[in-house]
Amino acid sequence: MRIKGTAVRTLPKYILLKYPELYEQWLDNLPEQSKNIFLDKIYPSHFYDLSSAAVDPIKVFAKLINQSPEDLAFEIGKFSAEDAFKGVYKIFASITSASFYIRKAKTIFATYYDDVIVDVNAPSNRNIELNIGKVNEQDKIIYQRIAGWIYMLVIVTQRVEPEIDYKYLANNDGTISFKLHVKW
Repeated sequence: MRIKGTAVRTLPKYILLKYPELYEQWLDNLPEQSKNIFLDKIYPSHFYDLSSAAVDPIKVFAKLINQSPEDLAFEIGKFSAEDAFKGVYKIFASITSASFYIRKAKTIFATYYDDVIVDVNAPSNRNIELNIGKVNEQDKIIYQRIAGWIYMLVIVTQRVEPEIDYKYLANNDGTISFKLHVKW
């Protein structure tokens, strides 16, 4: 799976806003392939390798701030959604529902992740289940980023804190899928 440049830009933006003193140290500790991505211009419309552009950089920064990569990925997802719903989009978000966006998850996530498989099950407007797959075991923290994004989406659009429950599912081909249940 690959991730779009727009989403790749989120982590350095997060670090520069919240931990500017650690930015250079983070860059220095990145694997060479990741470092090359962040030292070069990140094009919003280009797709980048998921491990090199998102997963490994999150893991490196999580280690620097002594946080679990899963928790940091969730925080990055929240930050990304909060950032996305500023300005004109904030007005649009305030007049639409979270279920509107989540029901369109297949389209939205295909914009940011290529080869993503998303199924949406919505028994009601306030009770939605997403099945997202497939990634390799080492890249599964990207699902936490997606969960954080959806969590903040509900807060921004509904002004309530959602209940989020999830589980990882092993697929026959050795990949991991993610079942995310969101209720508010």
